[in-house]
Amino acid sequence: MIIYKKAKASAGKREHTHKFTTKNLSCGDEVTVYLKVKDGLIEDASYEVIGCSISTSFTYLLIKKLKGMKVQDVLKIPPEGLFELIGVEPVSSQRFKCALISLISAKKALQR
Repeated sequence: MIIYKKAKASAGKREHTHKFTTKNLSCGDEVTVYLKVKDGLIEDASYEVIGCSISTSFTYLLIKKLKGMKVQDVLKIPPEGLFELIGVEPVSSQRFKCALISLISAKKALQR
């Protein structure tokens, strides 16, 4: 497991209006997404990850893309759309949950 916190500019807890933590019980990955939303737009986003390199990398890339997006557009992203959004090739089916955990957290945060 890689414990990845404040090494990147978007990592770590920041001022937020929405927050959600998702845990993958099968492997132990845990992702918390913090979103600052105003007038239907994500003004800022940050995260904390305890997990493998795939969940960490995908979370970092997703958080960078979320900044400036409309909430309604994020909620419409299908699971398979994550790969295109962040510009990477799909992962194997065994690692799909690792890649998807950040999108799940972001959507759940926005639905609260």
